[in-house]
Amino acid sequence: MRLVALALAASLASCGTLQGPNPPSTTPPLAAELVPLAGTRWEVTAVGGEGTGGRARYLITFEAGSLRANLGCNDLRGGFVVQASRLVPTGSDNTERGCFDPRPGAPDPMRFEEAGFRVLRRPMDMEVVGDLLSLSNRAGSLTLRRLP
Repeated sequence: MRLVALALAASLASCGTLQGPNPPSTTPPLAAELVPLAGTRWEVTAVGGEGTGGRARYLITFEAGSLRANLGCNDLRGGFVVQASRLVPTGSDNTERGCFDPRPGAPDPMRFEEAGFRVLRRPMDMEVVGDLLSLSNRAGSLTLRRLP
C-alpha cells in the first residue's frame, strides 16, 4: 500500500502545475455585487446577443433601489435589489405606446424593446467585464456599456 501511495505522489509531482501554456490571471474578476449601480447610466449594446448599433440609443439608468429603461419607444420603471451577483426586480411598470419605423424595410423597433423588457422583469445574473455589464436569465440577455 505504501508503494502505491509513493507512486501516486511521484506521478502527481511530475505533473507540475495545472496552468498550462496560458496561466490564469492572478487578478480576480470584479464581483458584480461590488459594482455600485446607483447613479449610473448604461447604454444597451446588445439584446439577446444581437447588437443594437445604428438604432436609437437604448438606455438604462439606476438610482438607489430603482431603475428606468428605454429601449427605443416605451419607458420601464421599477425597483430592484442586488443579491450577491443577481439583480432582482421588485416590481415594474411601463408605458404602452406603439412605435414603428416608417422607413421601408426598417426593423421593427418594438422587437428589441419587448425582448429587453422580458429580461428586466425577471431576476438576472450579473457579470461585469471592464465597463460592460451583462444581465441574463432564462428570458434572454442584455449587454450594457457604462456611460460617463
